[in-house]
Amino acid sequence: MANAPLPNDGPIRIDGVDLPNGHRLAVFITEGPLGPGTPFEMVPALWATDTRHKQVGRWWWALRTTKGMFPVLLDGLDNGEPFGQRRPWDADEELRNWNPFVPDEDNVGEILASTFWDNEDEEGFEHFFASFREFPGLAPSQQTALPVSQVESAVIGQPAAWFGLVPAQRSADVPLEAGWFGTSDAFSLGPWGEWDPAGAMTAILRSWESRFGARVLRMGFASLHLLIERPPETADEALHVAAELCGVSSEFRTPDGVAVRKVPEIAEVIREAPVWQMWWD
Repeated sequence: MANAPLPNDGPIRIDGVDLPNGHRLAVFITEGPLGPGTPFEMVPALWATDTRHKQVGRWWWALRTTKGMFPVLLDGLDNGEPFGQRRPWDADEELRNWNPFVPDEDNVGEILASTFWDNEDEEGFEHFFASFREFPGLAPSQQTALPVSQVESAVIGQPAAWFGLVPAQRSADVPLEAGWFGTSDAFSLGPWGEWDPAGAMTAILRSWESRFGARVLRMGFASLHLLIERPPETADEALHVAAELCGVSSEFRTPDGVAVRKVPEIAEVIREAPVWQMWWD
């Protein structure tokens, strides 16, 4: 099934929502890692506002059900340099989709096990993965949804960002379609267990979407925030889910932006929480 057509440059109106000036951003599409001599084409893959806006959360919420077109809030590297402030969303060389193999969701347990503690790094166990000596398997699907008002409040309260639209078949595919995996060294081609990291992470996002109602909310240079409709309710469920999160990203962030890396700490943050915040080196 083809993705929905990308909006044109300029101000647009979509599903009754008026959005300010924006423009298309192109992504390098290749069959393998981009390098000297690699055949590629530049394909417009996302639309983004020209400037940051405070009301981006309201736009995201209003457009959350738009068919085939997914809203996403965009953060820049913000390193103090004029070029870096919007990076990678105006730095085409950073947005790449090398058409990685995306495993089935049935493979996600094996993928996550490959990112978990290796049973020989005792310091790693003490610092990150306790209370599990081995990957406990996939956490079960959660059935109880948060109140809609709580989820809406979490979205409406998002800080200012650029506002983006990405044509995709499902929310979990937004980072891949937007070329986001090219922005972090964690997702460059190379060993991530036996899996291509971009394809593996896309499969994980699809599984979280199926099991927890996860939707891509916000993407930065090396950060990804997910809106969670059905987070874990109990302490044991939260520990199980935290075991999945611990090995996937470099750090997990609290709502206040504090980095936590241990399974029990992550479990405390995600229990009945509508947003997950991940960050990579």
